[in-house]
Amino acid sequence: MANLVSIGCVCQAPSMMQLRLRTWLVAVLGVAVLSACGGTSATGPDASPTGGTGVSPEASPSAQPADPGLILGADFGDKLGLVLGEGAVISFQGQAANEVDTTVMALGGARLKTVTGSNNHGVGVQFPGKGEGVAAIAAIPRGVDVLSPGKKRFSFGADFKASGDWGEGSNLVQRGLFTDKSQYKLELDGGRPSCSIKGSEGEVVVHSSQSVHAGLWYSVQCARYDEAVVLTLRRLRDSEEWVSLKNGRTGEVRADTASVPFSVGAKLWPDPGLGKDPDQFRGVVDNVYLRYE
Repeated sequence: MANLVSIGCVCQAPSMMQLRLRTWLVAVLGVAVLSACGGTSATGPDASPTGGTGVSPEASPSAQPADPGLILGADFGDKLGLVLGEGAVISFQGQAANEVDTTVMALGGARLKTVTGSNNHGVGVQFPGKGEGVAAIAAIPRGVDVLSPGKKRFSFGADFKASGDWGEGSNLVQRGLFTDKSQYKLELDGGRPSCSIKGSEGEVVVHSSQSVHAGLWYSVQCARYDEAVVLTLRRLRDSEEWVSLKNGRTGEVRADTASVPFSVGAKLWPDPGLGKDPDQFRGVVDNVYLRYE
């Protein structure tokens, strides 16, 4: 486990560049940093879903300006109260948006619903509660595997508010399974965020030093550098932040096949589909993204 170092910071929400610089300094120093700031902010890529039963692509108040490194991202538009069932089309933005099929997958009558989003701004998607079935959002490349970063530096993450009804493996974002040669995943293990990245040279798993509280908004990011993986958890109501780092090489991160789904909210099997042990996240998700450096 990496050592923790406490640092001071200006009491305002950091910019995207400041966040990236801080993360890079952490990687260079080889330590995990714990910091706290006042203020509030909600961050995420500018993207939105659409489709017959989906959400029209209109920017929400929490959306950020276009990010040149954004591969895939969504913040679910600005329409509350929409119910999204099996087969609903979800439209993402980013460089890979036109090269993937995105849809809702559901079992047991599960539905997603658009609700108030990140830090009580914009629109997010509420996943089913216990006893309401299981559901996930899937993004699947049509041909070229645009969702495998290879040897690039990359990051992925989301804003979320958990219901508190979690067990081991409440999945926020995932591509690939534990048994695959490559995988990247963000999950909540009993309320504690963790990130795992596996590639041709090995696997690195980072656990946050901080557990989350039900009913509060957080942002979480996993970033892979040359020889380190950094997990950043940020509570959005006051911008308090916890950063954990683990050194290790992961090598080339490339899915077994291009059709391996990028999933939000639950684990998807190769079919792709929801099956046993779906690791359903229960709560609200917003501002999901995948970026390459």
